[in-house]
Amino acid sequence: MLDFDTTDVGEIGVLAFAATQNYSKPFQISLWLARLLYPILAPQTNQSNLPQPGETA
Repeated sequence: MLDFDTTDVGEIGVLAFAATQNYSKPFQISLWLARLLYPILAPQTNQSNLPQPGETA
């Protein structure tokens, strides 16, 4: 439906979509944590693929 793949970056994209739709505050907190931790946990990944704050699918 959102055309995101099942990689970690795609999952963060789905989370970003849910957060920008204001489904709930925990989605926004989770997205913030994902954007903070993902570059630490997967530094070899191209970070330009991550959704930017306020960006929708």
